[in-house]
Amino acid sequence: MGNTDVRVRGLAARAGGWSARHRWAAVGIWVLFVVLAMGFGSAAGRVDVDQSDQLNRWAWAWPPRC
Repeated sequence: MGNTDVRVRGLAARAGGWSARHRWAAVGIWVLFVVLAMGFGSAAGRVDVDQSDQLNRWAWAWPPRC
């Protein structure tokens, strides 16, 4: 009889183990992710909302009705 214990590890545990074994690769991937996220957010642009439009959007929600 051999050792039949099968160790089931979740995704987070496997990712943590990989990150511990490949520290610089993990840091590089995180830096790449941040740069790409900032780039996509910048490329998406923004929409400026007037103060009056912002207040009118939430006028229906306040005061709360019982």
